[in-house]
Amino acid sequence: MLTARYKFIRDNTSREGFVSDNRPSTDALRALSIWSDGAAGRSYNRHIDEDDVPVADFRSSETDHTAGPDLDGSCRRFEVDRSHVG
Repeated sequence: MLTARYKFIRDNTSREGFVSDNRPSTDALRALSIWSDGAAGRSYNRHIDEDDVPVADFRSSETDHTAGPDLDGSCRRFEVDRSHVG
């Protein structure tokens, strides 16, 4: 099982994200939900639930080679950026 912790912010290069009525945490949770439903063995747990910078722990199977690209795609779709938290 692979695990990682990421924080999410609004994509500051996205015009749509800038004018979004949603909070960054709302769009981040939507992206996480799509990602976790995308394949068996994926899950996340909200570590810090703040409106502007939510942090979540991720788990996926070691054989899930699309987990990273799928998460990137979900983040782009909902206009959020993610960065690894050490």
